[in-house]
Amino acid sequence: MLEWEWYHDTKMVRVFLHLLLKANYKSKRWEGIEIKRGQFVTSLANLSAELGLSVKSIRTCLTKLQTTGEIGKQTASKFTIITICNYDKYQGSQCDEGQANGKQTASEGQARGKQGASKGQQLKNIRKKEDKNNITPSNEGESVGTDPEADFDLNSLLDFFNKSLVEACSVIPKVKGATGKRVGYIKARIREYGIQSAYEVISKASMSDFLNGKNQRGWVASFDWLFLPTNFPKVLEGNYDNRTNNYNGQPNNQPSAGSNSTNTVTGFKVIKAGG
Repeated sequence: MLEWEWYHDTKMVRVFLHLLLKANYKSKRWEGIEIKRGQFVTSLANLSAELGLSVKSIRTCLTKLQTTGEIGKQTASKFTIITICNYDKYQGSQCDEGQANGKQTASEGQARGKQGASKGQQLKNIRKKEDKNNITPSNEGESVGTDPEADFDLNSLLDFFNKSLVEACSVIPKVKGATGKRVGYIKARIREYGIQSAYEVISKASMSDFLNGKNQRGWVASFDWLFLPTNFPKVLEGNYDNRTNNYNGQPNNQPSAGSNSTNTVTGFKVIKAGG
């Protein structure tokens, strides 16, 4: 904490410590919405009253914290959801989420164990299949959008991907560009599902706990993984969305680190403020 870049700023320290103390230590539901561990619901007015600081000061501090990656912030008309990035790093130990999560972890481990052996070969087969369809490095240098179905702005899509990761405090690696096979994969998925589906898959992935390493193996998805032909539709269909366990104790009926899950960013999930 002493080495933190904002430690010299009294207001910043006070606001950030307050946010850490207010964040939920376990997921809760409020008015039909889920607020996850490390999140809480508040407003500028509430924070101003709780801290004795002006709304302007609160807004400035939150903006700085968001810019330097300490928090994520989603604002609705009457409330704001604050997400503490890397919340677990500030805790002494992981909070026990109960027997249900234990069963879920075991189920995920079994599923991944069965799929792990064949994952490498599956990816090779996928690449060979797309190579046969002319989705190969020979496409390098070809301008994006030469096909009517793939008429889109590549840079805008990549910018949206990186921005979504930042806003969701996602640990999925950002991308710096796209050429060759990566462009081929993107164009192929857009031909099959449309440009809006590409944006939806990116939003879902950025918010998916499973795709962001919260699985038994700590596996994290990548941009290229999302656009593989076997993964893209599963993410799009919601297999990796954050949901409650099904009757088998397995999330989304598809718990596997090498497989496909989806996460949707169609609205905020909210949990009651306070631990």
